[in-house]
Amino acid sequence: MRIQSSLLALLAALALAGVLACPPPTGDLDDDDAVADDDDFSDDDDAGPDDDDSTVVDDDDFTIPPGTGLGGTILYQSVTGDLPTGPVRAGLAVIGDEGPPSEERWTNVVSEKGGLIGDTVYTVYVEGEPPDDDFAPVLEGDAEVAIYFPFTYVDLDNSGDHTQADHILGFSELLHAFIRFDGDDPPDEVEAWGGGYGWNTVEFDDLADGDDDLDVDHTPDGTNSAIGPEIRVALLSNSGGTVPLTTDVLLPTGSVVSAMHFSALDEDTPTVMDPERFTIPASNYELRAADLVDWNIAGTPPAAHIGPWPEADFDVDVALYWVFAYYDDGDQQFIPGTCDTPLAAGATRFLLWVEPSTLDLPTGFYAWLMDVPMGWSLFDTQLETFRLLVSGIELGPWDDVVGDDDDSAGDDDDSGGPDLGIPEECLPGDDDDSAGDDDDSSEP
Repeated sequence: MRIQSSLLALLAALALAGVLACPPPTGDLDDDDAVADDDDFSDDDDAGPDDDDSTVVDDDDFTIPPGTGLGGTILYQSVTGDLPTGPVRAGLAVIGDEGPPSEERWTNVVSEKGGLIGDTVYTVYVEGEPPDDDFAPVLEGDAEVAIYFPFTYVDLDNSGDHTQADHILGFSELLHAFIRFDGDDPPDEVEAWGGGYGWNTVEFDDLADGDDDLDVDHTPDGTNSAIGPEIRVALLSNSGGTVPLTTDVLLPTGSVVSAMHFSALDEDTPTVMDPERFTIPASNYELRAADLVDWNIAGTPPAAHIGPWPEADFDVDVALYWVFAYYDDGDQQFIPGTCDTPLAAGATRFLLWVEPSTLDLPTGFYAWLMDVPMGWSLFDTQLETFRLLVSGIELGPWDDVVGDDDDSAGDDDDSGGPDLGIPEECLPGDDDDSAGDDDDSSEP
């Protein structure tokens, strides 16, 4: 999962380009001046100025913003989560010294109310050449290039540009690159790859692979929805869902399934308050089948549960939970040393929350590139990959998962037999032999 390649080295492999375009015309364009004027059935320009030729812009006038329009489409995949409320903006993020995008350079509103359905067209206008600080030398100094990642976000703080408070939605693998050089003719490598002075597009994969045969499109006049970068919205936060749980372990009436926050299991970390989440009754004694229960996940974790994930290859804040089933004494809270008896646990999959509000541009880029889902998902430790909640978790015997040789609580051999390791006095029934004892109950 680790991405270590420096894009300064990547820049050295890049030979993109584009001819610097003249800015599109600006000013007030009036439809009436193109044809006859309705007022006197003649062209007002022939007869002299009229109201439409004044400096006041008509309602039907459209002014093209100055600069080069760099645009494409935003592909909204609604299955990945709910779109936060707020203006949606598209921007261009400049590449950082360490590789990922570092900060936004230009931006434009795509949707004032935040609604995105299907493919949404966006355009970001750039006046003149990029700032000098964005350029890095390539081709042994024969040229310079500045690379920008198109991305989209919800402007939650209404600041007009990207800040840490905003929710990043996704990036594009087709990048904008501005290349410049001395003289009228581009270096041979730039020309061979199809590049020129000014704006170009190039695939991120070509750069990351260090491909010597780049496929570059010279776009000096900008791009549009037909040829521009497609931004994939893939960082929407999943706020909940249903997790199918299965098990072959016998879970008598009185058992529950719960999510134990990992810090509650770490001897070196103080146990946080409210370590368990989403506790529900779960018994399969009468069902006697692998299907156990559809477990519902909703809401966000407590703030005390969210912290850095040391196993991740980049900085991201998460809340990690171990899913397990235990015989409960009635308070739906696991307390060691009581009748609460662990019976089964998820061996290879954990419940994971990835906090979207902690994503800056570099972290957001890595999360998007590696398909790290925001919000709730499952993490498969065997395959080291993320899974949707609906893929489910299989609960194996507790002793097979964690190991237990304490005969007072049952040993490995007892986990699948009628002796579940639950203290006799905790099971239903009483100890009055005249009325039947614990062994006379309908369950082991």
